[in-house]
Amino acid sequence: MIFLNSWILLGLSAILVPLFVHLFHRQRVLTVNFSSVSFIRGQNLQHSRIFRLRELLLLMIRMLIVLLLVVAFSRPVIEGFMGHILGNELRSQAIFAILLDDSYSMGAGEILEQTPFFKAKIEAEKILDTMQEGDKGFIILTSRKPKILPAVPSNAIDLRNILDNITVSQNVGQIGEALHIARKKLGSIISSDKQIYILSDLQKNEWEEIDRYSAVDPLDKFFQYNITKIKHIDVNNASIDELVVSEGILFGNQPEQFVATYTNHSSYPIVARSVDLVVNGERRGSRKIYADPDESSTVEFNIQINKPGIYNGYVEIAEDDISADNRRYFTMSIPETYEVTLVGHPISTYFVKQALTPSGGVMTPVKTQIKPIAVLNSDLSDMGVLIVDGGASLTPAKFSSLKRYIASGGGLIIFLGSNLMNTDSGKNFFEDVFDSSIRGIKGSPGQRKDFERLVQADYEHSIFHFSEQSKEVISFNPVHIYTSYIIDTDSHSQIIAKFTDGTPAIIEAQYGSGRALLVATDIHPNWSNFAVKSMFVPFMHRSVRYLHPLGLMSGGSYLLGDSPIQSVVFTNKSNELALEYPSGFSERVQPRVTPSGNIVQLTNLAIPGIYKLRNENLTLRTFAVNRGTQESDLETLSLDHALNLVRNTMTISASSEKSSVIIDGEIREIVSDSYEIWKLIIFLVLVLLLVEYWISGFQVRPNNNEISVTG
Repeated sequence: MIFLNSWILLGLSAILVPLFVHLFHRQRVLTVNFSSVSFIRGQNLQHSRIFRLRELLLLMIRMLIVLLLVVAFSRPVIEGFMGHILGNELRSQAIFAILLDDSYSMGAGEILEQTPFFKAKIEAEKILDTMQEGDKGFIILTSRKPKILPAVPSNAIDLRNILDNITVSQNVGQIGEALHIARKKLGSIISSDKQIYILSDLQKNEWEEIDRYSAVDPLDKFFQYNITKIKHIDVNNASIDELVVSEGILFGNQPEQFVATYTNHSSYPIVARSVDLVVNGERRGSRKIYADPDESSTVEFNIQINKPGIYNGYVEIAEDDISADNRRYFTMSIPETYEVTLVGHPISTYFVKQALTPSGGVMTPVKTQIKPIAVLNSDLSDMGVLIVDGGASLTPAKFSSLKRYIASGGGLIIFLGSNLMNTDSGKNFFEDVFDSSIRGIKGSPGQRKDFERLVQADYEHSIFHFSEQSKEVISFNPVHIYTSYIIDTDSHSQIIAKFTDGTPAIIEAQYGSGRALLVATDIHPNWSNFAVKSMFVPFMHRSVRYLHPLGLMSGGSYLLGDSPIQSVVFTNKSNELALEYPSGFSERVQPRVTPSGNIVQLTNLAIPGIYKLRNENLTLRTFAVNRGTQESDLETLSLDHALNLVRNTMTISASSEKSSVIIDGEIREIVSDSYEIWKLIIFLVLVLLLVEYWISGFQVRPNNNEISVTG
């Protein structure tokens, strides 16, 4: 036997109260004047024995009543064989949670009655039909950011009304978080009959994340887990998994490139299925795709965009059995000019300016300005992309100014050069922004005998994402690095290029709302020949477009349910800010003032599409929000595997546990049998109260042979 409210047992000391009353009552002596006791002496002895027995019996009954009341309020539970017998004959009040998988994989199918979600709702109805009077429960939807319906446990009628209005979501599932919420909710309720019903298609990618909640879940031996696997029919599905928008190389008006990755999740091949590119509501391209089962591939669109402005749209695959993963959104902004501020040695800034404003058919208009080092002590909000050469002498105050600039949404390229020999002044800057530290230096400026090359560039990164034709023309191989810094990085650092000895050459960082690039060498000819090689011009142009606050912003950065933080710079006198949803509905949002500038955290990204942050009639930010596609892979777990995942995140007491689940409607529980007996104890207390009342009112009367004496 165990007790649900074991701390109540401290009240067992109250059984001493009847004993104290009994002892105190015996100490009271009453003197009665009587003429003679010779007539009643024998009879009094006989009656006194009966009275003592009655008082002892009353004392035991009263102490037992107090004992049983304390035990009843401690909620005792009988386990094992007797618990099984009583549990079958005398049913306890049940509290339960139905975890209804409403992720978009549950909506697979052309006919509503054949979708797993429709079948799951039928199973939920069957569970509600088994509810008896006094039973209460709630429904938890398992899609991202699980929802409890209603907030407090309710009866079957209310739950049926809620169930009728639930539809499948367009989001991925979070079965682990939903199970965590159910355990936490039921764990706060005192009951020996707690049921958790899980109705799911057991989609593999979703279920294998359950174990990360095991360390924080309450361990309650009274949980009973019941799992029903809802099966899919043969599903025809392909998904758009990723969309990369890469601008042209900036020479000869090369087109913008849109590369979409798709996967065939069907059991039969895809043959000539259409994929379309839509930009600003206009279809700009169409392709036919082919793929074997479980095969992933890419489809590419190249279109010309010559006018500045805001562009958004999507790539969409033709309709199939799951529509939620057929579309991928993007957004990009091409300003009329890209502002660039150069700070550093005159020779280095000369090369950068020439690279950004060369003669010929360069597509990107760049406006450069050269500023003295003192500008880093002022407001940097209107600097555009800030390029700092290693010839600039940076003090701790200037490093702090650079940190604030990046955090507020600015873009920075910093080259390490001669004035950074003493790295102590920038130690905190490199650690905080790039998760890196400068350990030492290789080579010496001015010598050209020993050098290293730039290798291992990440050609999937926007800065180096060239077409195959461009890769043949532009190469890192001719670039010689005579002197460079040795940079130590940790696991969070994003290295996008390395030297031949494997040390980092270029590191990217996202800090606050902005981005920065750290180059481990200088532009000055004494440090490298990078500035006079063909690779330098596209590298600088792509870096400027990638880092510029108003530059390229390709879709896929955020997923449904994310809460991104956006930096905003108000250009109007009004500081009113509104978030425009993909539906066109606008909602006011309140920016927060921080040392790094105005920021706003968005918490209601529940619809896929294009979002806009607007200041009056001016659009400050546009960004795309997409669905995750882990639900698109319809590979499922076996029922035994799902049960093991649940088992690994809970404690089941007892050697008499039963390891099974609901399979096709057959319910088999997985915890030991038990029954809560407080109702029986309360009934016994009432019986004892009646007995105590009868005994306390009992009077001993004389028989016919007794002498009645009056005073």
